[in-house]
Parts: sequence; structure tokens; C-alpha cells
Amino acid sequence: AIRLGIGKVYGDGFLNVYPQFTGSFGTGQWVLGSIDHPELGEDADRELSGQEVGFRGRLGIRFMNRILITTMYDQRILIKGPEPKFETFEANLVYRIPLKNRRNQLQIFGGWSLEKTTYSGNDFEQEHTMIRAGIRFAFQRGGRKPGSGFGGDPIFD
Repeated sequence: AIRLGIGKVYGDGFLNVYPQFTGSFGTGQWVLGSIDHPELGEDADRELSGQEVGFRGRLGIRFMNRILITTMYDQRILIKGPEPKFETFEANLVYRIPLKNRRNQLQIFGGWSLEKTTYSGNDFEQEHTMIRAGIRFAFQRGGRKPGSGFGGDPIFD
């Protein structure tokens, strides 16, 4: 697959905003699976192959190098036959607490995502919702590098 995109960080360190857009194209083979999509019957376990295209839009906002809010919309479709399509909406919040050694940190995070699947072969539509929350310890070896502030994501450090 080929993925190309653009993005830019705006801000002064206290408040940063990062819009990003990525497009993709390639070949793919999908098996949707009878566990996740039992309503599709036999089609759920059939291997679908063809050209996969998609795009992703992401917006990140960082406050005071401690709070990170991200939202994302992603869409992928397999162009062949019944054209299964996946749309994902996502929102996340991370609060970063530096530990004694500034390279190491404790992260408290939460997020919500909704994945919508449509399958034009039989007018099928299904939604999966996920909520997650937790605590993450991020320990880094060596010297502090740019881009290491939020678990190694170069966008937000």
C-alpha cells in the first residue's frame, strides 16, 4: 500500500494544534469474519480481494505539554464486488505526568471509538463501539529526544 499525507504543527509550545490528512491506495485481501459480522452468513468468511483505497483525517491538540486531545475519522473501502466499507470515528484524551526522571512519565488516558461497517452486497450495516481507559507507564532509555513526550509520538512533543 502507498500512503501519502500532509500535516503541520501550529502553536507556541503552550498550545499546539496538529491537523493531518492521509490518503492510501493498495491491494488488499479481507476476511470480515463470522464472529464480528455473523449477519453476513457465508459472505463473512469469504476472502475478498481487490484495490483498497482510503483516507484519514486527524486533529490533535496539546495543552501545556501535559494534555493531549485527538480526534480522527478514517474510511477504507475495498473496490471489487460488494465493496465492504469501514468508517471509524475516534476521540482520545491523554494526561501526562512526568516522573522524577523527565524522560519517564505516567499517562492517564481514555478514549471512545465507533466503527461502522457497510457491505453493499446485501445492504448490511453494523456498528461497533469501544470505550477504553487506563494508566500507562512510559519509560524511555537514553537521552530525551524530540518527539518522545507522548509515548514516542513525534507530533506532540
